[in-house]
Amino acid sequence: MVWARVIAVLACAFLLAGLAVYGFLQVQQELYERGMLERVPGGPRSPISIGDVAAYGAATLAPLASAALFWRAFVERGRLLGVVRYRDFVRHLLVFGPTGSGKTTVAKKALIMSLRHGSRVVVLDWKGEYVGFVKGATVIRKMEVFTPADWEGYEQHAMAVVDILSDVLDLTEPQSFTLYNALVELYELRKGQRVTATDVMNHIGDIRDRALTQRNVMQANICEALMRRILPLTFDDRRKASNTRGSESVVIYDLSCLPTYHLKSLYGLIILWRLYREAARNPAAQPSLRSLVIVEESQNFVRPRRAERPPGIGERVVNELRSYGYGVLMISPDPTQLPWHLARDAGAVISIGYQGLPEFLSDLLSFYRYADAKKLIRVISKLRAYVFSNSRLHVKELPKPVKGTVDLGVETVEEVVEPAVEPLRLGDGPKAAGVEAARCGERCAVEEPRRRSLALFGHDVEEVELGGDVSYLRCTACGLTVPITDAARLKENACSGEARTRAPADGANGYHTRRESPRPLGVGWIAYKW
Repeated sequence: MVWARVIAVLACAFLLAGLAVYGFLQVQQELYERGMLERVPGGPRSPISIGDVAAYGAATLAPLASAALFWRAFVERGRLLGVVRYRDFVRHLLVFGPTGSGKTTVAKKALIMSLRHGSRVVVLDWKGEYVGFVKGATVIRKMEVFTPADWEGYEQHAMAVVDILSDVLDLTEPQSFTLYNALVELYELRKGQRVTATDVMNHIGDIRDRALTQRNVMQANICEALMRRILPLTFDDRRKASNTRGSESVVIYDLSCLPTYHLKSLYGLIILWRLYREAARNPAAQPSLRSLVIVEESQNFVRPRRAERPPGIGERVVNELRSYGYGVLMISPDPTQLPWHLARDAGAVISIGYQGLPEFLSDLLSFYRYADAKKLIRVISKLRAYVFSNSRLHVKELPKPVKGTVDLGVETVEEVVEPAVEPLRLGDGPKAAGVEAARCGERCAVEEPRRRSLALFGHDVEEVELGGDVSYLRCTACGLTVPITDAARLKENACSGEARTRAPADGANGYHTRRESPRPLGVGWIAYKW
């Protein structure tokens, strides 16, 4: 379609130039005949032929045609969609559009341009669309998320993991604090070894068991809620996968083989954070493009937010990468699924279709005068690519699919990643607290709590566990034992021991409380009033 338009424009220009030359030659011939102009040897003959007109028209049009072909071959072909320059990649690119409109095609063309200029390309492939496109690339299908890359800074790694999981799993502040302490403690125990999500789950389970032994039910509940959130992450430990080692100029993280949405989001945020750490350790002298990061379905990593809310870790990393020469090409179906300021700060915004334009760009098309209403209707009535770059809005045809593949000419080697062999422990009970205390030493030693009792309906009772899911209340004086859910039976059976005479009644309802111990009662006690 573009070449047809170029040929039509050149043909019209050729005709106009031919008519102009023909008119000029006619006037010159009339002057020769009247003797007002001296004939030059080798000049036009009389009468003027069509060949003369064509020759003079071609001579006039040749510079214009050469300039148009040069612009098309060397200028527009060197730009993304004929508009976006390569040097603007470092300012980030946003690509919006519905499914199947050509967003991935735009990203593949940007990938090819970056390789031609010698830049590295990192792809977060949500659907697995780039693995077969680039031959000889490094493809990562499984990696160690919880294992620190640098064990000297394991506390910083733990803080980053907590921030990422808080963003992905919507953790509360107590859960985030408990997870950070658990990670730091686990890294100190297993320094230099492999740490998986199953290890984190087991360690949090040990902390829960210690809390139950110490009757800290609140901490135990936090651990239980945290374990339920982390449980989907343990599915990756039992997955067997193989990574392909090839050229480092293109690194593709294949997220399509991950079983859950949370794992895909976790992988993507960990990758972005590691790229930021890599860029911060080796800052560039000039802000030129060092690496192009293509992020498919970027709304899963850079989440939308209100203006008054603080940015998430994905948004913070993307904002910082620009300063180190890392350009990010973010692909999303709709601009409302990303933070509101990204479209204003990006180097270029590409929208496939009028509906995908950000709000401030769609207003540009509505500023047409009433006389230009027909032109506006022609522009938006057909699916086209709208490119906003350098404060100008360009309307282009849809990008054509990229034919063939990119061959890096590098041999690849398959690297099998074995699954974690340590099984997941769930519901081991407080017995694991002693094992953990022996493993940790004095720092994690569990202090045997002092038994506490409660005077209830004339009985001096304590909570006991006889197996099963229900605790029991047992009188220390007469030995009467009832389920905690059926405490009313204590009122029906009078105590035959001495505890009844020691406990004064606090009211006529029969509820008694012992005040001999200065320590507060355990959190796990349930107070019944009858």
